[in-house]
Amino acid sequence: MFHADIISNFDELGAYRAEWNQLLSRSNANIFLTWEWVSTWWEFFGTNSVLFVVAVRDAGGKLVGLAPLKISSRKTLGLFPVRLLEFIGYGSPVSPEYLDFIVAEQDYEEIVTEIVEALMRNKESWDVLYLSDVDANSPVLPLLKKLLSGGNVFVWQRNFNVCPYLRLPSSLDELLNSYSYKKRSAVKRTRKKLESSSAVKLVLAEDPASLPHAFEQAARLHRLSRQKKGETGNFCRKNYLAFHLKLSQVIAGNGWLYLAFLEVDQRPVAFRYGYLYGSKYYDYQTGYDPQFEKNRVGAAMLGYVVEDLIAKSVREFDFLRGEHEYKWHWTKEFRRTVLFCGFQRGLAGLPLLVWWPVKERIKRLFLPHKSEVSHEKN
Repeated sequence: MFHADIISNFDELGAYRAEWNQLLSRSNANIFLTWEWVSTWWEFFGTNSVLFVVAVRDAGGKLVGLAPLKISSRKTLGLFPVRLLEFIGYGSPVSPEYLDFIVAEQDYEEIVTEIVEALMRNKESWDVLYLSDVDANSPVLPLLKKLLSGGNVFVWQRNFNVCPYLRLPSSLDELLNSYSYKKRSAVKRTRKKLESSSAVKLVLAEDPASLPHAFEQAARLHRLSRQKKGETGNFCRKNYLAFHLKLSQVIAGNGWLYLAFLEVDQRPVAFRYGYLYGSKYYDYQTGYDPQFEKNRVGAAMLGYVVEDLIAKSVREFDFLRGEHEYKWHWTKEFRRTVLFCGFQRGLAGLPLLVWWPVKERIKRLFLPHKSEVSHEKN
C-alpha cells in the first residue's frame, strides 16, 4: 500500500517543494517543518552532513509521509566515531523546536511503520537515531519505541526543553483581565509611563527590500543587550545572521515573517523577531538598547506585540525554548520537548548507550538548568 524512497540529493529534493508543504498542511504543521525552513537550513548548514530524507507515497503516488533527516559524523569522548541520524535543523546555532516526521493523519501508524522499515533497511548507513526537540506529545514517539525495540535497537528517551506558550483571546483587555490586579497594573503602568514622555510606535518590517537594513538594526540591538550580560550573542555569527536574512526574504511573501521594532521618538530601541504560521506566532529572538532599560522597553514591547498579534487574529504566542522569568509573567502553560535515541547494536552504538545516560545524569546533578536553554545558548 505504501512505498518509501531515500532522497540523498538536494536537487532531487527540490522537486518535492509543493508536495512538501501540502503534506505539512494535512499533518503536524509548524514553521520549522516547512520546505522554506528546511531548505534554507540545508543551504547554510548542511555542508558536513549527508541528506537522508525518507519520502513515503501511497499506492496512487500521493506523498503521505516525510522524515526530514540527515546523517552527521561525530566522535564521542574524542575516541568513538559515530554516525548520527538526525533531523534537518539540529546541530547548528539555529536549532529549532518541534522537529518531527511529517505524516498525513490518515493511516498514521502504517506510514510511520513504513518510515521505520526504510531506516532499518538502510541501517548500515547510521549508528544512532538521534531525534532532538520532538514535542513530548507527538504520536510518533510511542510508535518509534514500539517499532524500534523489536528491531535490535536500544531505545532511550529524556526530557529536553521547556517551551512556554500563551493562549491569546480576542482582545488585550480580556487577556489582562485574566491576570491578577498586580500583574495587570504592571503591564499598563509600563506602557503608560513610556507613552507619557515619548512618542511610541510599533513598526513592522514587511517590505523584502527593507529587510537587510532591518536585520542590521535587529543585530545591533541584540548585540547591545547581550553585551550588557557580558556575552556576544548569536547575531555576531555571520552564518547565523545570513541564514535569518535569507529565510526572512524567502518567507516574507508567504506572510510568515514577523519582525517588529519599538520606536521611541523615531528611534528603534527594541525588537522581536519570529514567525506567523497557521494561527500561531513563534517568538524566536529579541533584543533592546540598554540605554532605555529604565523605561522597561523590552517588557513594554512585548505588550505591544501581543496586542498586535491579537488584532491579527493570532491565537497562540509560543515563546519557544527557555524558562526565562519574563515568559512566566505572561503564562503558566508550557510544552515539553524530548530527545529520542535509538542505538543499534554494534561497536559504535553500544558505547554511546552506556555513556550518554551517565553523562545526562551528571548534568542533572551538577548543572540542573543547563539542559533547557534558549536559542541564544545553542
